[in-house]
Amino acid sequence: MTDDGPYRAPAHDRLGEVVRVFAVPRRPRYLGAGRAVGRATHMTLGSVALPPAATSSLSWLRAPRSEAVEVCARGLRVRSAAGVLELCWEQIAEWTAVTVDGAVVAIDLVGVHGERQRLGGALRDKDQLYALVAAGRAAPAP
Repeated sequence: MTDDGPYRAPAHDRLGEVVRVFAVPRRPRYLGAGRAVGRATHMTLGSVALPPAATSSLSWLRAPRSEAVEVCARGLRVRSAAGVLELCWEQIAEWTAVTVDGAVVAIDLVGVHGERQRLGGALRDKDQLYALVAAGRAAPAP
């Protein structure tokens, strides 16, 4: 809830501007050639029908993945297929790194209202994400 009322203003963002985005990469998927062999229906009775226009034979990529972690000026935003979780620095109760042989393989996030999320898997630069959020939580509130 904002000071102006229960609805969020379109340009107002309580977390501030996005400092860095950590996204889960997508692999390109080849969906086949656009020029496929079809039935020969170019001849009709009494006239000649033109063949269909040539389509691109290039493969296309899927839409960008919606799963990402955005570190903002005043908090953290986690976008997933289930929804969006926005937490200010004060609302992050626990921020712990799971390490294997000195490398960060996952990060456990616990919010003050019981939100639990494990950030890991294909997420890149988990060590930089952990350091950036830890520094944001340690900084004094303006």
